[in-house]
Amino acid sequence: WPKVASFLNALEPGALVADVGCGNGKYMAVNNKLFVSGSDRSPELLKLCASGGLEVFVADNMKLPYRSGCFDAAISIAVIHHMSSPERRVE
Repeated sequence: WPKVASFLNALEPGALVADVGCGNGKYMAVNNKLFVSGSDRSPELLKLCASGGLEVFVADNMKLPYRSGCFDAAISIAVIHHMSSPERRVE
């Protein structure tokens, strides 16, 4: 998605970015001047990311282990529709 790449490329070098639901890590390496931490529920997808040298870990998107305000930016691309109900999507 070009808008995602544009967003990531517009961030300041050294920015800390969370990729929530990173999947195969498609957007994690768009801008190599960023520090991107990826999380996903799929260990198999995260193995692909890790084999490419990306920083990833298994996490539930509804219970992320981050302090509020610790990232400069966050992305969550094509993730919300995977949540089980409209109520959970709003949570």
